Amino acid sequence: MRITARVCGSGLLVAAVLAAGCGSSTSGNVDGSLEDPAGDVAATTGPDVVAVRVERDDETIRFNVRFANAPPLAVSEEELWVDMLLIGIDLPPLGSPPTVPGGEWRGADYALGSHGPSETGMLVRLTTGAAENEAMSERQADVPLETDSATLSLLVPREALGDPETLVLSIAAAREWNDAADEPAGGTPDIVPDTGTWTVDFAE
Repeated sequence: MRITARVCGSGLLVAAVLAAGCGSSTSGNVDGSLEDPAGDVAATTGPDVVAVRVERDDETIRFNVRFANAPPLAVSEEELWVDMLLIGIDLPPLGSPPTVPGGEWRGADYALGSHGPSETGMLVRLTTGAAENEAMSERQADVPLETDSATLSLLVPREALGDPETLVLSIAAAREWNDAADEPAGGTPDIVPDTGTWTVDFAE
């Protein structure tokens, strides 16, 4: 699913393919986890997610994304590409689910992510721009980002998301080229889960 998030006032445009389809979902607890097969995307297309873990403590919701290789998100100034991670988040009351592959996820409330080696990530709140038929957003918060070998962690204050009991997630990692003509043929993002969404229920 394609989300285009325009961050007002910063000039930043975040565009990424997220999840595909309306499939099954799974549930987790305070520390829900989900695994994804290594090698399910071609190595030339960029980062390969192998596991996602969501943890909540008294103040923070921590999104830990483990990749097949370190560093998790790379950049090449010579070849003019950068790796990205984008997490779509829907909160109760839940909106519409993702559509078929390549469709929109208009039910998502937030987008969380980062590009390349960085010390911070960005959380933006999504709204529907009816005139342009796309997801528009305003920057909600810059969030700390930690990297430990092949694991990247985004630490989001609970209040920044309204302290939810349930999160519905779709995770995407991809390599983006400055010039689309340089992108290898057949390149695809790594989507977690492969279809549908993943539900983390802290109340269970």
